[in-house]
Amino acid sequence: MDISEDSLRYAHDILLSLNVETCGFLEYNTAIKQYIIVVDTFGKTGECTHSSYKRVIFHTHPYSSKFYPSTADIFKVLKHSRIQTSVIFSSLGIWEITLPGKMQITDKETEYIESLNTRLYKTTNRGREYSKEAINYYISKLMKIPHLYVQFKLW
Repeated sequence: MDISEDSLRYAHDILLSLNVETCGFLEYNTAIKQYIIVVDTFGKTGECTHSSYKRVIFHTHPYSSKFYPSTADIFKVLKHSRIQTSVIFSSLGIWEITLPGKMQITDKETEYIESLNTRLYKTTNRGREYSKEAINYYISKLMKIPHLYVQFKLW
């Protein structure tokens, strides 16, 4: 996803420095042929709520939070057909979770995703330390879910 430099700088320098999560969407700007950030709501520590869903949503995991998606972050993309991509701006980098359409989530898939998040939590000192190996393992296992695409890019 091609996000404008100004939007990336805004997310990194301003939004991540807040002590609360920020929710919004990414809007494609045809003039610059890139996505730009549109802030929707400011939440509280650990959560924010979108006022509505769009094709591409975002939220932040500020410096005081873990750097990877929560189970709920992944489920949001899987459960809502209106959301095609969710972008998470975190202290270490940018997560992009994409699923065209939606899927029914079974108990088995719920347990699978929760176990992956628990493993990542433990192997990254409670989501506070970068581990390329742990992230690559996490992404490769998540992408075993049909049609789910997950990417992480360091700042």
